[in-house]
Amino acid sequence: HFTSCRFMQQYSLFMTYSALARDAWSFQSAFLFFGDSDYQHWYGPDAHLRVIASRYRDPRAQWLAQATADAGINWDSMVHLALIYYDETVPTQAPDDLPTWHHCTDKEIIFQRQGWGRRDAVLALKCGPNSGYRSRQYRQNISGGHMHPDAAHLILHGGHDWLLVDGGYTRKFTCNRNTLLINGQGQTGEGGNWFEDLEHRRGQPEGCLRFVGERQGRPYAIADATAAYPPTLGLTRFLRHLVQLKPTLWLLVDEVTTTAPAKLVWRFHGPQAFVAGPTGGWLQRGPNDALHLLPLGPTAVAGSTPIETTMDVHGHPRHLPTLLLQPSGPTPSALLLTLLVVQPASEPLRLQATVTGTPGHWRLHLVHHGDTLD
Repeated sequence: HFTSCRFMQQYSLFMTYSALARDAWSFQSAFLFFGDSDYQHWYGPDAHLRVIASRYRDPRAQWLAQATADAGINWDSMVHLALIYYDETVPTQAPDDLPTWHHCTDKEIIFQRQGWGRRDAVLALKCGPNSGYRSRQYRQNISGGHMHPDAAHLILHGGHDWLLVDGGYTRKFTCNRNTLLINGQGQTGEGGNWFEDLEHRRGQPEGCLRFVGERQGRPYAIADATAAYPPTLGLTRFLRHLVQLKPTLWLLVDEVTTTAPAKLVWRFHGPQAFVAGPTGGWLQRGPNDALHLLPLGPTAVAGSTPIETTMDVHGHPRHLPTLLLQPSGPTPSALLLTLLVVQPASEPLRLQATVTGTPGHWRLHLVHHGDTLD
């Protein structure tokens, strides 16, 4: 397995890009997680990383294992195994020289980081096979059901504080993720305590990342979540573009078309209640970091900020602070540009943004802290 398994070969890189800024590490939270999670790493990761470091002479795995050990954030259940697997002859290498974005191809996850500093933000977008492309050869349950119907779902940590969160260890509904509902419904396979994406593994098309790379020197990805929804919803297009315009400034562009007018609801979840922003849009404020979420159109949307109650798999209620963005009525198409701006909670937002143009030729003009972007 160590000779041929690309999962193991890529494991330390995946964990490094998943890591939160080191000043935010705690026993309860140190990594980005998709799917069932209570934010802890249930089985490590130091023992796993020590094995990888030893077998592949991987200095980045050795560094992350040592960093998590020094921080005291490793889960107790397997930490003793690090004594067996540790190879002191493998050097350590910090990730400072790595690019700030990375594409994990098996599950189609894109990471875009502010940088590798101790207080830098990180955003991740997921749109692909929940159990990975390799699982498509299996037609039976194989993954334990801990995945979620979450194509085009994103999560964001500001460097100190969580700002957009995964819905956690809940029943498997798309409404618990930061993506789109159509006529009140989510993606194929939702609704149970567990989710195995069997329909997709048995041949139904699924979401994917259509493009990952850079354009004009900026990290850029296009998620195509169209096929993740049941064909009965009449969805013919749901593309989510993610552009990192500046280290802590992201642009989402969502293109949606349906065969008949449909009720569209964009959903975002945070650790605290969303409030109206002082200069427009919506604000998610932590003790140190703030997210200004600014829907700019051209499709006009109204926002509401309920504290929704969902159920975990044991039937216990879980409360999710939610931001809902929706057009005034059913529509057969929508184009929504949304800015995500991360900055210190104590600072006022210094940004001007306008969207002008005609269908097919829209222009976004930004002035952010004196910098102009078109």
